[in-house]
Amino acid sequence: MHVVGEMISSGGQWGISMGLAPMDRQGQYQGFASLGFSISNVIAPTLITLLCIEWGRPGWWVMGGLVLAAGVLQVPVCRWALRTR
Repeated sequence: MHVVGEMISSGGQWGISMGLAPMDRQGQYQGFASLGFSISNVIAPTLITLLCIEWGRPGWWVMGGLVLAAGVLQVPVCRWALRTR
């Protein structure tokens, strides 16, 4: 299940970052997408430590809610980006 989730996530990430980028700016879009991953690598350890270790079970629920909200919000944001492109 994890592998399937990773494959779908990777395909979606590439589809968003390359599909929304104008042909002459794909490098800029890829750089910006990489910046998001770098920021998450900085923030995630602190966030996970605070929520999942310090808060315990309620923190896991908050973390799950954050991940769910990010996934749900991605659909309307991508639709908006395609409409206003």
